[in-house]
Amino acid sequence: MDRCWQVFLRRFDLEHTFRFGKQTLGWTTPKLRTPEAADRWTWPIIVAPTQLRLARPLAQDLRRPWEKPAKPAQWTTTTGSEADGLSA
Repeated sequence: MDRCWQVFLRRFDLEHTFRFGKQTLGWTTPKLRTPEAADRWTWPIIVAPTQLRLARPLAQDLRRPWEKPAKPAQWTTTTGSEADGLSA
């Protein structure tokens, strides 16, 4: 039973990854004519958010002198409306 649960959780992760790629990152937006073009489009869609996520600790919290600094846990790579859609 434990193995079935692990398999379900893995599939759940994959389904949401594809959903995020299609809806938020625009993976299926272009009308590509060949499988090679689809492959070329897929790699930037995968690599770009990954690079941003990996570079996240390198980014500074750039605020104006009168603004309070944000805690690192509150930094995000999405806009407010995208974050609202992801949490729902």
